Amino acid sequence: MLIGEVCKRASVTKEQIRHYESLGLIYSKPRPAGSRFYRDYNEETLKRLELIAKGKALGFKLREIKPLLDLRLSDSLPLQMRIQLLEEKLTQVEETIKAYTATKQYLVKVLEKMKSQECP
Repeated sequence: MLIGEVCKRASVTKEQIRHYESLGLIYSKPRPAGSRFYRDYNEETLKRLELIAKGKALGFKLREIKPLLDLRLSDSLPLQMRIQLLEEKLTQVEETIKAYTATKQYLVKVLEKMKSQECP
């Protein structure tokens, strides 16, 4: 399918498609049409775009999504290695949550202190 159809079906822009392709998140094959070549995408592209959207919605950066995307759609890595990579990512997420929780607690304390010093 051509880029326009992919955009409609995945609700993304042509610029996003081109950007994701430049990062290696999705792939196309050149389709000759006279003296020109068009990008030709397959159904796997739609699956990958769906997973990219889910990853972004969960707060992952594109550079973090690529290895997870490749793991999800590939059986080339042994199961144990895929499990290990996902466990490492889970650990990173848990550490980020702890850091945000500590920041939140600090901000709540500072705000409470400031509010208690307000004049009535």
